[in-house]
Amino acid sequence: MIEQSDPALKQLNTLKEVQRFMQKSDITIVGFFSDKNAVLLDSLSEAAEMTRGDFAVGVCSDDSVAKHFKVSANQIVIFFPEMFWSKYEPKQIAYKKDEGTAEDLLTFFRENSTPLVGWRRRTNVATRYTKFPLVVVYYNVDFSLEYREGTQFWRAKVLEIANKYKDDKYRFAVADEEEFADELEAVGLGDSGLEHNVLVFGYDGKKYPMLPEDFDGELDENLPLFMKKLSSGKIKPFVKSAPLPKDDKGPVRTVVATNFEQVVFDEGKDVLVEFYAPWCGHCKAFEPQYKQLATKFKTEEPNLVFVKIDATANDAPKNYEVQGFPTIYFAPVGKKEHPIKYEGDRKLDDLTEFMKKHAVVSFQGKTEL
Repeated sequence: MIEQSDPALKQLNTLKEVQRFMQKSDITIVGFFSDKNAVLLDSLSEAAEMTRGDFAVGVCSDDSVAKHFKVSANQIVIFFPEMFWSKYEPKQIAYKKDEGTAEDLLTFFRENSTPLVGWRRRTNVATRYTKFPLVVVYYNVDFSLEYREGTQFWRAKVLEIANKYKDDKYRFAVADEEEFADELEAVGLGDSGLEHNVLVFGYDGKKYPMLPEDFDGELDENLPLFMKKLSSGKIKPFVKSAPLPKDDKGPVRTVVATNFEQVVFDEGKDVLVEFYAPWCGHCKAFEPQYKQLATKFKTEEPNLVFVKIDATANDAPKNYEVQGFPTIYFAPVGKKEHPIKYEGDRKLDDLTEFMKKHAVVSFQGKTEL
């Protein structure tokens, strides 16, 4: 509570105080202001309050301290901790403008808050690693004095690759495999057998894992090859999918993530899709009605298809958002990527009218479209 009541902008009076302030495993931000009336100083104070807890922000008025760090008067500088220094990037980054709002400074902080290969942790994922594509290398990451050498050995390998791809807007980070065990498990890398796992978070929201069956060498061999294939579009995104059903001859087809687009995105069919959960009582109650509806139109409307998919075991495509169960979408011809969500009662007559209203190649009067 005391820290929250103190000013977020910490006053630093001497070189030793500044150096002590910088003894963190994270960036530090220091404003060097000999002029207490400088316009930027007020903005820095406001920015520090707005970002309290995310960044350590200090201010020093001693010109000799500024000279020690080769910083001009009335300048704000981001300092990277020594553990992140490399030959590929500066050790500090200065805000070059003479004025700016608190929002301008926050943008500067966030855009420069990670080194070329940063340390991704649970505590900084939401504030530092929100720009994509992001390449994360998972292994036994430990920056304590006892294990730092081993951690830095492999981070140096990643730095070489990161430097080659920085102009392509790829961001890189290392992360501890135990801390993010659930993240690896979710994409099938939980027991990959690799000493170093790689997962790319794409700007499209998809995840691209480095699969052990395709990359079974050491990191310095695997990562360059993986990045080459990734940048040329040859790495497939991970899709959580149940196995394909062995028997799928009923009036309601069961689809999974791997064949969803093949069935639902068929531009010769209008398709009604039910997203369900096996444990959902409403889904169980709706199942016989849905089957009855599909049976009724199986012969009458050959261009109308009824499908269901277990949303707990399969990833849903973009624009098929599932927030409750069951969720029903109609994907007529021409609107496969922009389906129409059904919001009415789950009654057969209501569903039929809904489909007739939006049908393109099914039901009389729509086939000319």
